[in-house]
Amino acid sequence: NQPCPSATACVLRDGKPTCLATCKDDIQCQVEGNFPRTCVERTNLTKGLVKVCLDSTKAAPIGAECGADLDCESGKCTLIATGGCKVGGSSCLTDAQCGSNGPCVADKSKEKGICTLPCAPDAACPSNSICVPGAGGALVGTCQAACQGPGDAANCIAPGTECIFGQPIAAGGFASPSSYACAPRPKGSPGANCMVLKDCQSQDCTTNAKGTAGYCSAARGSGKPPCPFGTKCINTGLAFCERMCLNDFDCPLEMACKTSGAPGVKTCQIK
Repeated sequence: NQPCPSATACVLRDGKPTCLATCKDDIQCQVEGNFPRTCVERTNLTKGLVKVCLDSTKAAPIGAECGADLDCESGKCTLIATGGCKVGGSSCLTDAQCGSNGPCVADKSKEKGICTLPCAPDAACPSNSICVPGAGGALVGTCQAACQGPGDAANCIAPGTECIFGQPIAAGGFASPSSYACAPRPKGSPGANCMVLKDCQSQDCTTNAKGTAGYCSAARGSGKPPCPFGTKCINTGLAFCERMCLNDFDCPLEMACKTSGAPGVKTCQIK
């Protein structure tokens, strides 16, 4: 929280606030050792434009924090927070993200975005990002940061997102392998944690044998939307969205990651 020294400016670099030397042209940025440095335009933390010296013109990758489109390799900075929850102050964009700690109170100092990019079967994502389907399983999605597994908060910085194992949108006509990606899983939606039926929008909660933990599963059929990212439609007489998994860590307590009724797909099931 300390101010930057004189002749420097605070800008986002790889998603992190960094003090960098200000400049007018590339010549002012040269240092001993012949390291290539250039004078590039970036946004400072008050959204103003400033020229600073960078050792690369490369901007922030998908999933990194940004202040404006100019900060991102993708050229797209999506607003993810406009304030803080009334109780606790955690970053938020909507009242729903705060739950009982709401409402979401506007606060310019908490305003931030992340680098994103639209994606589709004919428009693949950059490396280290995953094409996550949009609401309703549309064939147009958003490139989201790849992540390591449950609880990976370092990569999943957007409020309301978590590291989820799911099926990305296929790229170039080829099936994409299931992967971990930072994606939203709204409370009560298919795949979200639950304990009782009323926790789920669908009124379907699949729990462990003791009924102490589970996830929302939703019936699927004619006229119903596709299962969202992180779930798979499994038909064993009745079709339901089941939570996908790589291992037991992706599942609620005392549930197991087992082979499902779909080839090559594992889902969270009763042990």
